[in-house]
Parts: sequence; C-alpha cells; structure tokens
Amino acid sequence: MSEKYTVHDYTVKQILNFIKSDEIAIPEIQRPFVWKGWQVDCVKFSSQIEVEKPLKNLE
Repeated sequence: MSEKYTVHDYTVKQILNFIKSDEIAIPEIQRPFVWKGWQVDCVKFSSQIEVEKPLKNLE
C-alpha cells in the first residue's frame, strides 16, 4: 500500500517563506473568520461548567 502523505519538519521561518513565495496559501474560507467576543465568552463559560470550576462573574 502506498503512502498518501509525507511528513516534513519545517521551521516557522520556512513556512512563512513558503507563504510569501506563494508555494502554500491559507484557504480563503479561513481568512475572514474571527470570533466575536460573546462567542469566546460562551466557550469559556461552557468550558468552566464542563470541568466544574466556579464561575468568577456573570456579566
């Protein structure tokens, strides 16, 4: 059975150079995605409930 992928070790600098030279690119679908503050708060809230930590404040 042939391998479907190959693993390479690259430094962050090498990856940034690949992006600058257009050898690799960030998919369009991921570029504009930014979580809103309330979405981050919801994730933090649900994470605290899951691990049964006391909630500091509810604003």
